[in-house]
Amino acid sequence: MTQPTPFAGLRVAEISAGIAAAYCGKLFADAGAEIVKIEPPGGDPLRRWSAAGTEIAAGESGVFFGYLHAGKRSVVAGADRATIASLVQADLVITDGSDGWTLKKIRAARPAESGSVIVSITPFGLDGPYVEGGVKSNEFLLQALCGSIGSRGWPGTAPLHAGGRIGEWVSGTYAAVAAAAGLRGRGRTGLGDVIDVSTFEAMAVTMGGLGAVSASVLRDLSPVPSRSLEMPSIVPTADGLVGFCTITAQQFADFLVLIERPDLIDDADLASFAGRVRRREEFQEMVETWAATRTTAEIVDVAVALRIPVAPIGTPTSVIEIDHFRERGVFVKNTAGLFQPRAPYRSAAFETVAPGESPKLGEPGMYIGLNEYYWLQLPWLLTVLFAIWLALAFKNQSAGVFQHLELQGHTPDINPVWIRTEKK
Repeated sequence: MTQPTPFAGLRVAEISAGIAAAYCGKLFADAGAEIVKIEPPGGDPLRRWSAAGTEIAAGESGVFFGYLHAGKRSVVAGADRATIASLVQADLVITDGSDGWTLKKIRAARPAESGSVIVSITPFGLDGPYVEGGVKSNEFLLQALCGSIGSRGWPGTAPLHAGGRIGEWVSGTYAAVAAAAGLRGRGRTGLGDVIDVSTFEAMAVTMGGLGAVSASVLRDLSPVPSRSLEMPSIVPTADGLVGFCTITAQQFADFLVLIERPDLIDDADLASFAGRVRRREEFQEMVETWAATRTTAEIVDVAVALRIPVAPIGTPTSVIEIDHFRERGVFVKNTAGLFQPRAPYRSAAFETVAPGESPKLGEPGMYIGLNEYYWLQLPWLLTVLFAIWLALAFKNQSAGVFQHLELQGHTPDINPVWIRTEKK
């Protein structure tokens, strides 16, 4: 028998021009919610974004946009019935403030007695000195501000930021957790909620908080901040890349045996990490020369036998063939015939939604009159957040929160430092 989806029947309006709000909406779409994306007349800028810089044809959307917005519907923003109806009828509104959609504007488009939950995801939240000062930001600046980039890169060189816009994915996940809690609270009280998520604060907790915690606890004994390095680390092979992590002296000695240099085991300078940094070019040359004549699989097999921490570095073409992903059916084909990861969780109690079609900009037939309005039916810490969100989602669904609002119990305390709520 087909199981229900956790958020079946939940109506969501999404206003996004980046990853965070779009990913928050995607998490709800995966769980069965009906999402209407409100876009500017020219469409979400992500429609035209490509990792390879490939030009996207007029009227089409890139693969990345399709991943984040599969199964959603689109209306073009304006003072029309489609936009207003999308907001008025929504149980949940997700916004990143793009295209002028401030909290004030969203509230003005909705009746005062509306009981919906509004989730705002912005760099610095809805207030504070950086908001009042009009500070502009991007992923790189936020990583620098939260202390994340200070530990990356070789000593004596400029620090490096982590690619992939990690902070946006993280804040989108936090927002989904808080939104699920807010919807549960709404089911018990009938009151709406405004949830204020700061990407900067989420990144400080997730990406840059350990140094601050260490300094606050150890005070004068706290170690001087330094670069976090691995050597050996990622090494080119004859057919790809392989990664090593030799933490103990025994693991490094075994690594020297692996690269056929047992004569260096008694080299005390090379055995120390500081010594390897000083002799970086010499060490890297001997490792890369050895690895260049061997395949990744050959190196991994021998390294595993020697109990050296090792892993092949996945590529876009090889990752879908990793045995774990293949056996668990992690990568599935979307409606365009391309592989993409399914929702990263499974349950015997409920279903998730398979990837749907990427919405065309301003699809026709999205609304009729307000009184007759209907909705068309329709990526270690992150794992924990998914589990919390799913638990809240299933509790909502199983109690019929969106149809009968008969939930009982206590509203969970979901008010950590990176999320503040305001009753409407």
